[in-house]
Amino acid sequence: MKQISSMIHWRSDPGAIIVGDVLYVFGGGSLFKPKNSCEKYDMKTDLWEKISPMNMEWFGPSVCLVN
Repeated sequence: MKQISSMIHWRSDPGAIIVGDVLYVFGGGSLFKPKNSCEKYDMKTDLWEKISPMNMEWFGPSVCLVN
């Protein structure tokens, strides 16, 4: 199993979804404090990038793709 680079912000219980070759991670928390930060991981380049935050902080948000 290949190890990938670490996320920008450590978090537990995030929402996540894969679209194509990109993993999107939303919210979650650290030390019992919810987060609104979001980031994406490009599987081809093995790089994480910050993306726009959510309007609210959430532990374990549900995520879906509407196409």
